[in-house]
Amino acid sequence: MQSTQVQWLSQQLKQAIQDAADAKKAAIQADDRLTQEEKDAAKAQVQASADTAKNAVDAASNNTDVTAERGKGVDAINAVNPTPVAKPTAKDEIQAAADAKKQAIEDRPDLTREEKDAAIKQVDDAAQAAKDAIDAASNNGDVTNAKGNGLAAIAAVTPASVTKTDAKAAVDAAATLKKDAIQSRPDLTQEEKDAAIKQVDDAAKAAKDAIDAATTAAQVGAEKDAGVKAITDVNPTPNAKPAAKQAVQDAADAKKAAIEADNTLTREEKDAAIKEVNDAAQAAKDAIDAATTNADVATEQGKGETAINAVNPVADAKPKAKAEVDKAADAKKAAIEADNTLTREEKDAAIKQVDDAAQAAKDAIDAATTNADVATEQGKGEIAIAAINPVADAKPKAKAEVDKAADAKKAAIEADNTLTREEKDAAIKEVNAAAQAAKDAIDAAITNADVATEQGKGETAINAVNPVADAKPKAKAEVDKAADAKKAAIEADNTLTREEKDAAIKEVNDAAQAAKDAIDAAITNADVATEQGKGETAINAVNPVADAKPKAKAEVDKAADAKKAAIEADNTLTREEKDAAIKEVNDAAQAAKDAIDAATTNADVATEQGKGETAINAVNPVADAKPEG
Repeated sequence: MQSTQVQWLSQQLKQAIQDAADAKKAAIQADDRLTQEEKDAAKAQVQASADTAKNAVDAASNNTDVTAERGKGVDAINAVNPTPVAKPTAKDEIQAAADAKKQAIEDRPDLTREEKDAAIKQVDDAAQAAKDAIDAASNNGDVTNAKGNGLAAIAAVTPASVTKTDAKAAVDAAATLKKDAIQSRPDLTQEEKDAAIKQVDDAAKAAKDAIDAATTAAQVGAEKDAGVKAITDVNPTPNAKPAAKQAVQDAADAKKAAIEADNTLTREEKDAAIKEVNDAAQAAKDAIDAATTNADVATEQGKGETAINAVNPVADAKPKAKAEVDKAADAKKAAIEADNTLTREEKDAAIKQVDDAAQAAKDAIDAATTNADVATEQGKGEIAIAAINPVADAKPKAKAEVDKAADAKKAAIEADNTLTREEKDAAIKEVNAAAQAAKDAIDAAITNADVATEQGKGETAINAVNPVADAKPKAKAEVDKAADAKKAAIEADNTLTREEKDAAIKEVNDAAQAAKDAIDAAITNADVATEQGKGETAINAVNPVADAKPKAKAEVDKAADAKKAAIEADNTLTREEKDAAIKEVNDAAQAAKDAIDAATTNADVATEQGKGETAINAVNPVADAKPEG
């Protein structure tokens, strides 16, 4: 039986033992290396040690024993150090599985060092994860589960040969792309494609062999890159098609150069022909591009060259323009040739001028570049040709000289008042006819010499027209004839004195002269005839009435009548004496009148009148018979 003091100490020490047990159990519980089952077993062992120690304390009788039992109990508790079994065992299994997996990875030649290392790391990570899961597991079931998961995770690490496979896939992809590109290249023939594709296949195989032999990812990458580059570098140079297209282009260039050098073509015609060449060349090149084999290429090349060489543009604008110029020139030359106002020399000069203008226009057309330029030069040429209007010189001058000679001759004829209008007209007509004949001959003349000859002949013919007056001289002759007849009649008219005859003759002469002046002044033959008639009428109208003699005779008669009246009145006289006296008077009067008639001049008449009057007055009959009775 313990004393109270010992009981009190025992109680205190048992509590300390339990505290130590609780601390140990807590430590055990906190030891994650242990499963719960292992913790529970260890904690039961700790509690059993604590219970044993506390029972020993209760059995101890004194403080020393109590304290000793407590010490033993605490030691027994602290001696409980459970060794983890489930987790280490599980982790060992995990590690063994990981080691086996890693060895299998190392043994794979299709993996690069990096892929192996990555896979090994994956295995290590899976193992570590499994071990961590095992460490974190609470109970054996969790450990078993974590182990199983870990083994599964490790087993699941089956690294694919990504780098080499990817590298070879990249090589294959590059090869496929390259072969597709080659196959799709229209500039290569099938033969060139086949050769290039073989080159690609060879490069791809060499690259994949090098990748298989590579150890590291870097080596794989290098071999892949080298292979891809080798594949990429396969850039077959097209030979057949470029050569064929170059031959086509050379043919096209030669043809276009020939077209450009052909100055018979306008810019538009050249451009059209060049476009035709370009189209033919492009069609040939397209056909060459579309050709599959070298033989097809050669065929299309030949067809293209044939098509290009068949482009032979025929000049249209310039020949047509020059033809129009020639047409205008021919028309102008025909007009010049038909122009009989021109001499041969003038025609030749004008025709040369036309030919020069036409040639200049055609040269300008040949030098023209565009259709518009051609049309412009054609128009200018036609205008230049149309502007050639040769002015006749030799013939107009010759005809002017003929006209001048004719005008002078006609002026002379017009000024010749000895000619009537009809005579002038006839002469002028003759001059005009000569002038016209000369001008017609000049017009018909061919050369300048011919013109000069015809001019001379015309002037000679004109100058030879010297009309002789006929109507007026004849009319004046008729007037003179009438005047002469009248004057002869007057001269023969002894009833007239000399003075009266002279006066009458003067009147006749004046009438004749007036008539002849009027005839000279007359214009037409009718006028001449009229004036002739008027002259003849005027001349014939000159009928001088004797004055001196009739008057003298009248005076004689008067004296005689007076005398006879006186005799008659003289009753001293007988009839017989009167009759005798009257007879004497009459005889004296008659003798006086006869003398007067025979008198020539007025003085003679007066003398004879006086003598007659004297003789009459001297008749003084002396009565004989009656005085005596």
